[in-house]
Amino acid sequence: MQTGFCFLFTVCYSVHTDCAIIMANFVKQFSGRKRESAVWKYFEKQANLRKSKCLVPDAKGRICGHLVAGKNATNLKAHLSVHHVQGIFRS
Repeated sequence: MQTGFCFLFTVCYSVHTDCAIIMANFVKQFSGRKRESAVWKYFEKQANLRKSKCLVPDAKGRICGHLVAGKNATNLKAHLSVHHVQGIFRS
């Protein structure tokens, strides 16, 4: 008999396909390294492009949308301090 997640996933999948999708999304969401930097409040990871999209709104309410290379907090903080007047992360 299987134990742990594999068993739960197998049973869930055989019972209902939607349940399996929910379980797969749960595992995906909580796997990998956690993003602990506060800078992630202002960015969205674009995994398919290997870039991060800036979500800071301008004065007219439009989001910046600039794609910053990579996903490290240093690059993201640099974008915020250089391109956004409010200087969210100015040193």
